[in-house]
Order: sequence, then C-alpha cells, then structure tokens
Amino acid sequence: MRLKGIFFLGLLFYGLCFGAEIVPRKVIAIYDGQAHHDLVDTRAHIYAEMPLNHLGVRLEYYDVQRELPDIGDDPNVIGVLSWLDGDSYLDIEIAMNLLEWMIGVLKTDKKFVQMGYVPFEGIGNVIPEERREKFWKLLGLRNFQEWYDNVYDVEVKANDPVMTNFEREYPSYEAPFQQLGLFSPDIKIFLSATHSDSSFIGILGAITPKGAYIADGYAVYYLWDEDLKKQWYINPFLFFKKAFNIQSDPKPDTTTIAGRRIFYSHIDGDGWNNKTEIKERYPRRTLASKVILEEIPKVYTDLPCTVAPIAADIDMNWVGTVKSDDICREFFELPNVEVGCHTYTHPFDMQFFEDYREEDEYPYLHFYSDGSWLGNPVLTMVKQMMLPDYEKKEIEKGYDAPRAFALKPFEVRHEIIGAIEKVGEYCPKDKKVALYQWSGNCRPFYQQLVLLKEAKVDNINGGDSRFDSVFPSYAWVAPLGRWVKNYFQVYASNSNENTYTDFWKSNFSGFRMLKQTLINTESPIRVKPINVYYHMYSGQKLASLNALKQNLDYARTQKIVPITASDFTKIAQGFNSTGIRKIESHKWKILNRGALQTFRFDKSSSMAVDYQNSVGVVGQKYLHGSLYVYLDEDVDEPIISLKESAEFHREPREKFFYLIDSRWRVNHLQPQENAVEFVAQGFGDGEMLWNVPEDGDYLVSVDGEETRHKSEDLQLHFRFSVSAIDPISVSIRKALD
Repeated sequence: MRLKGIFFLGLLFYGLCFGAEIVPRKVIAIYDGQAHHDLVDTRAHIYAEMPLNHLGVRLEYYDVQRELPDIGDDPNVIGVLSWLDGDSYLDIEIAMNLLEWMIGVLKTDKKFVQMGYVPFEGIGNVIPEERREKFWKLLGLRNFQEWYDNVYDVEVKANDPVMTNFEREYPSYEAPFQQLGLFSPDIKIFLSATHSDSSFIGILGAITPKGAYIADGYAVYYLWDEDLKKQWYINPFLFFKKAFNIQSDPKPDTTTIAGRRIFYSHIDGDGWNNKTEIKERYPRRTLASKVILEEIPKVYTDLPCTVAPIAADIDMNWVGTVKSDDICREFFELPNVEVGCHTYTHPFDMQFFEDYREEDEYPYLHFYSDGSWLGNPVLTMVKQMMLPDYEKKEIEKGYDAPRAFALKPFEVRHEIIGAIEKVGEYCPKDKKVALYQWSGNCRPFYQQLVLLKEAKVDNINGGDSRFDSVFPSYAWVAPLGRWVKNYFQVYASNSNENTYTDFWKSNFSGFRMLKQTLINTESPIRVKPINVYYHMYSGQKLASLNALKQNLDYARTQKIVPITASDFTKIAQGFNSTGIRKIESHKWKILNRGALQTFRFDKSSSMAVDYQNSVGVVGQKYLHGSLYVYLDEDVDEPIISLKESAEFHREPREKFFYLIDSRWRVNHLQPQENAVEFVAQGFGDGEMLWNVPEDGDYLVSVDGEETRHKSEDLQLHFRFSVSAIDPISVSIRKALD
C-alpha cells in the first residue's frame, strides 16, 4: 500500500513538473537599431507593449541589423511582431536575410503579426518577387504587386465594428497602401478598402490562421501639430488577443493585490532646497521639502510614500545645508516613509554620460548655477575661456546642461553606488535605501543598471503614462518598463506633475488632472495601479500642493491596497520572471513569480476557483468581467484550478473561508475547522471582506485583541485600527455562544 502511494505521488510529481504544457508568454519584437538606437522610440514599445503586457505577454526585442533568433523550438514564444516605421531603410542583404527569417517563422507553429512598414517591400523590385510572394502566401494573403496611392477614391470599410473605430473613427480616406487580397479562405477581414461603389480594392486589416496584418497608418492615428496627437483606430487589446491567439490562461497582473487596486506613491527630490511661496502658513525661507514633510506623510499616515532626495541636495560638500539634512532625517524617521535615492547629480540626458569624457562637459559648465569643478560660476566662465576647443557633444533638446550639479566630473559609480551610500547615511537603523529613482529623460544605460544590481536596489521612473482630455488614448499609457539588454527598468505607473505644468512653468494646479488618468485606466479595464508620483517642488506653491492633496484624497475614496514603491517594482519584475504550466483543462501551476501574487482570468465571470484542487490560493474577486485570483506569497509553486460557477453576478458562496478583498496583504493562510489564521501587513486600517462557511457571529483576533462581528449572506466584513506596517497575526473563528 505504501509503495502504491509513493508511486502515485511520483506520477503526480512527474505530471506537474514534466507532463504539464508550457503556457507561452513571450513575443519577439523586431526593430531597426540603425533607425532607433533606443527601444523607447520603436512602435512596438510605444504602442504594442502595454496592451500585450495587459494580456500577460512580455516582449523580447531583436535588432534586424543583427542575428535574429531561432524560435521554432522555443515553447515560451508565442510569435513575432514586426512593426517597423518609415525611418527603417534596410540594405539589400539585411532585407533579404530578414525576409528569409520571416518566412522561416511562418513555417513554424508561431504566429507572425505584420503591422506598419513592410521592410522588404520598400526596396522596390530588388528582392525577388517569388520570395516576397512566399511570405504573403504563408501569412494567408495574396500580393497584387500594386501600391495604391489614389486614396481620394478610397473608402475605408470597417468589416468588424468591434475591432475598429475604437478611439477614433477612420476618415473617408487614409494613407496609401499595398494591395492585398485573400489567399487562404480562413482569413477574417476586419478592415478593407473599397471604391465609392463598394467594389473591393484590398485588405487593410485581417486576422489569419498564421497571425495578422494591418496596413501602415491604419492601426494608430498620429499627427504632428503643435503637439503629437495619437489615438488607436483599432482595439489593441482585441487585436493582439486574436492575432496571437492568446488563450484563457491566467495573466500575471501588476495592478491588483488581495482583490483591490494597488496604490503606491513616490517623490523625486527635485526642489528640495527651493523656498516655498506659501507664506500664509510657513515662515519666510521655509524649504519646499519641509512643506511636503508637514503636509503629506505626517498627515496621510495611512498612505506610504517613497522619499528620494538627490544626494547632492543633502551632501554639505555639494549644495546641502544643515536644514536640508535635518528635513531628510525627519522624513526617514516616519513609519510610512520608504527610503529612496534620486541619483547624485541628477543627470538630465543620461545618454550624454554613457561614454563620458570630462571635456564633453566643458561647453556646458557655465550653465551650472552652483558652479562646477572649475570653481564658482564666475570663475568657471573665466577658466572655460582658457580651455582648448572641443567638438561640442550635443544634449537632448529641452535641456541647457546635461545634469543639475557638476561640482565634480561625472563618474558612473559615484552616481549610483555613491548616491545610495550617501543617502543611506541619513537612514535610521531599521531602514536602508530601497529604491533608485531615475532622473531627467529616465533612460538609464547598461552600466548603471549593472551597478544597481550590484547594490541590490530596485529602480523606477520613466514611462509618463497619461490618459485624460489632453492625452485621450491608451496610446499614451506606457508598458511596465524598458529592457536594457538583460536588465529591466521599471516605469512609474503614472506621470508626475512636471508634465501637467508645462515642465513647471505654468498651470501649477494642473496635477489635478491625474484623477482622469486614474479613472480611465481603471474602467472599462484595469490596466494600471494608482500611482501618485511627484517632486518636492510641489511644496513650493499653494496651487500645486492643493492639487497633490486632491489626488491623495481621491485615492482614499477608492478600494485600494497601499504598498511601497519598491514593492511595486518587485511585482513588475515578477511579471517578467513568471512561468505558467498548464496541468490539465482549467488547472495551472505558477512558477518563479517573485513578488507578483495576482493572476487574472479575463471573461471568466462564469468561472470560480476550485479550492479543493488548488494550492496556495488565498482568495478571488470579480471585476469588469474578469476573475482576479490572489495567491499566498508563502507558497512557492501554487496551483490554480477553476470550475464553472452559476453565481456569475457575485463571488461564489462556499462552505469554507476565502478572502474576497483586503486593504492589507494576507499570507501564510492556515485554514482550520471553523477558523482561519493568517499574517497581514499593510498601511492604514485593516479592512477585509471574507467568505465564511456559515452565517453567524465571528471573533476576529488581531495580535491578541479580539472583536466580534456578524456575517451576512456568508460574507464577513470588518475593520480594525492597529498598525500593521510590520506583519501581524490575525485569526477568524466562529463564535461558539
């Protein structure tokens, strides 16, 4: 009998580890590194990566100018995305190699999605027609070998109204296009071009058995006017779901914990030593950082924030003062403040420093109001005239100088490790620097990320997501982050007040508009957490301070789970590392998820967690037709099993304990007969909603203090006011009397 048991367990282990099917989560995005030296400028990153992230997909980028990967036997790869733009001009050899690679991909079981500029068609008749035709036929389309540019005779027909006219309707005519027709009968055309008499001209957009195609200019509207305007013509979430045939497997979700929307907040140290103009409430010469200290973390004690000074602002060998030092220490002593670091000298144009030479900075030294390593501003200008002439290294448009402080020549290790060590000197014994917050254009280069890895400190910033009346599109919502070779830069989830105030020049109450982005990224689908990200200079003006408070007040009205900014970066990193194995129908094993604890099942309101066949599941919650499943961080390799549920209008009533939602994180769940014990950690009051086995009175014990609560319709709601910034023990048990 014992041998049979061992044999059965062995079979079970084999099935879970080896027999399970890998759920692919990776799409290969090709780009032209000659046209775009940074991934952030590619269409794949700007437009496609965010909706693909929402669908649980991560992108892996490859430069068409270099060797492309062999993906045929890689079970982790879903397919390939080609979305080049007109700036890509490939030479014949590169174009031929790329075309042969694309044909090779189409001969595998991987999907191929062709959007925008078709690289091998842009070289005229140099590429053999037979090879070009091979690509189109494999994709399922017929190439008529004609470029249709008489668009004034064209009407754009939306064959699938659900897929098209998403944020903006197509005009009567749009961009010239290549004439394509059907080759495979299984093509689903969602956009086509017709004559005014409705006669067919060509396919503009289609889902094919091998992937998808959409003509250049027909996925996204963009127009350079005074500012760039862009909106989606197509529904990107639906398009990529169908194009890559993304199944109803669990999606790693970075927006939600314990059934609630994540809230986090972080402050860049810019303006630390600025004098506040709020003279009615603060004495003359009060620093803006002092105003933020008194008005935000000391008042909003239920909301954590990460405070990241610029090391030069507090270092008295640079521009720090006793006053700025004292404020820094007072910030870090607060229990709801996490310690961050916002660089040492605040680089504006990070690429300027990637291959830095001291002489590169000579032409800019006179712009530094605090002086340079040559001396004070006047002495710097005098010495500057004596320096030899050097070819001026240009900096990114919009900046006068490459960084904020230059009392010493730039040194990358000092900028990363030195800044962390300097800020660390101000930490109380129970804290250390937890987060490095990028500055300026927020495009760190490889060596900077290597040094952060060495320091074991997480990173954030960049992205600048907005979705409001000024930027009315998902096209302005950034992905999770940016890859720099094998390192990942985590983007802030929302933009800061700098972009709302014309770079701190006007409209100082503009940050109030953040609420629009928070609403639009919550419904009809939740694509981002709540992130209130700002600078110390918001304490400089009453209008900006009030705008900031309005955002925090709004966050307080929402069902949130407040976490630190570094916690969010760990969740984002977990998105990239997560592996999913499908054990059988409606059953999955989760691997290597790191700090990510929520998995989402879209269009699953008729499904529910099958707790009897799941391992490590704390709870479940429905939102916008999706099922959010919350996992126990103490279980390394949880199993999620689903079952059909007739209670699609509400969370299922079960005869055992499970969490529906909580303001605090819950882990180390230990169910017992008529009771459950767990560990909780969070900020503010501990509000929770649990499914309970039967209605009646329940005793809730929090670190030994017991209160009585009554359930209704098998749901138990309670709130208690104790500190759980450090984890606490909680138990719920049925009252016997």
